[in-house]
Amino acid sequence: MYSTLHRVDKPIAIVVAATIGLIVLAAGFLAGVPTGEVPPAYAVNCSHGVNYACPGGTTTSALTVSHHTAPSYLGTSTVVEPDDGETWAIRAQWCPTLGGAESTETAYATVSWDGSSWSLSNVTTTANIGQISICDVDSCDAGGGDVHSWSYKLIVDLTDPYPGTGDNLSLVAYTTTSVDDGSLVMDPTETQGDCYLGASVSPTSQTFTGTDSTPYWGINRCPFGCGTPGASVTLLYD
Repeated sequence: MYSTLHRVDKPIAIVVAATIGLIVLAAGFLAGVPTGEVPPAYAVNCSHGVNYACPGGTTTSALTVSHHTAPSYLGTSTVVEPDDGETWAIRAQWCPTLGGAESTETAYATVSWDGSSWSLSNVTTTANIGQISICDVDSCDAGGGDVHSWSYKLIVDLTDPYPGTGDNLSLVAYTTTSVDDGSLVMDPTETQGDCYLGASVSPTSQTFTGTDSTPYWGINRCPFGCGTPGASVTLLYD
C-alpha cells in the first residue's frame, strides 16, 4: 500500500513543489521592481491610430509648465518664480496601429530662469526626439527693465511614425527629476504697481508629471513653435 501511494503522490508532489517554486521566484523577482514600473523582461503592449503625416516626418509635443502655491498655502500670492528651475525626463511612446509592443525613447533637459528669460541646459536628445526648445509664457514687470516669471512652455520635435517599426506617436510623458526652491511673485497682475519677489517657498514634491496625449496627432501639431497646443502641469510649492 505504501509503495502504491508513493508512486502516485511523487509526480503530484513534484508538480506542487515546482509550482510553489515558480511562485516564489516570481514574487522574489517582482519584489525588486519599484511600484508602478513594468519588469524589464516584459514590453508594454499598446495601440494607436495613424497620425497626420506632417512635412518632414516629425510632429510636435508641447507642455506648459506653471509654478503655483499649493491650495493649503496661506500667503497672499499664488504664483512662484523658481530660484533656478527643474530637470525633466521626456519619455516618448510610439504604438503599433493594431496593437503590440511599444517603442520608447527618453530625452532630458534642465530649465532655468536667468532673471530675464527661460533657458535650457544639459539637453540630451535621442535619435527620434530631435529637438527641444522653450517659450516664455507668463511674466510681470519688476521695474528697471527686470521681469519675473512663473510659467513657460516646452516644445519637443519627434519623429512620427517611428522608423523601422512604423509605430505611431501615442504620448509624451514629462516627469521632473529635480525641482528647485522658489519665491512668491507678489502682485503678478500689476494692479498696484511693479511686481516683486516675496517669501521663499519649497516644492511639495520632486516629482511632477504632465502627459501630452491625444487619440489623433493632427495638422495643428506640425509647426514647431510656441503656438503648438499640448498639455499642461502645475508644480506646487508651500
